[in-house]
Amino acid sequence: MTRFVPSVPACPDDPDLERDNRLPASPVPYLRAAPAPAFLPFPDSDIARSIPERFEQQVRAHPHLLAVRSDSASLTFGELNGWATRATRRVLAALGSGPEPVAFLFDHGASVLDASMAVLKTGKFYAVLDAGDPRERLRFMLEDTGARLILADRRNLALARQR
Repeated sequence: MTRFVPSVPACPDDPDLERDNRLPASPVPYLRAAPAPAFLPFPDSDIARSIPERFEQQVRAHPHLLAVRSDSASLTFGELNGWATRATRRVLAALGSGPEPVAFLFDHGASVLDASMAVLKTGKFYAVLDAGDPRERLRFMLEDTGARLILADRRNLALARQR
């Protein structure tokens, strides 16, 4: 016999759920969360900060909390920052300082966030390439953006080297 369990536990205060007699009573107690405020104000000092500065603030406050989870990886804020810092050094070694584009050639996953943070920490910006695009399109994107460096994951490394 197969037992189906609803994804939302029955709530005695919700008349729509009470009327649906097809759902079995849930053994999971219903937890009522406090309503979220409509607007959460940010201090001006937070608004003026860059994304890397805000990220570093989260790393200092919560180094052991989960920052990202994908099919291939789960990283805490501290781990993500470590990866991003190492990648930052590589980008700066390859291109030096100053704003310029860096191309990305990644599948979806944690490595995209790592590379994004690394490039933003260097003061550069990135252009995302799609491995599914024809090679002519990829060449055009590289020429159009002026990117001299491509960051890629293992799956797309061979394609990146063909630039």
